[in-house]
Amino acid sequence: YLFNGMGAGDVKAMAALGAVWGVSSIFSIFLFTALLGGAAAAGMLAVHGQMIETIKRYGRMGRIFLWTRKFYYVEPPPMAGRLRFPYGVVISCGVVLWYLLGNIV
Repeated sequence: YLFNGMGAGDVKAMAALGAVWGVSSIFSIFLFTALLGGAAAAGMLAVHGQMIETIKRYGRMGRIFLWTRKFYYVEPPPMAGRLRFPYGVVISCGVVLWYLLGNIV
């Protein structure tokens, strides 16, 4: 929430999941949710035709870091900031995946 990665409602949902499933399970739920969130973000970038531009932008940041040893954030184009996805869907899918595969992993 502090880094604008998810909304306050998503943080409250993760807190509620921690209260229901316990502290020992919330880290696994968070990992499943993060992996699914990354896949959903990559899918949205690909569908909206912004995947190549995003890869170039992160490559540029990596090259700047390798040359200067300083992190420099390259701003995305204004249109890229408008892509939104309800992260609650990803959280619920992460919980289902954790529940199905939790005993295996």
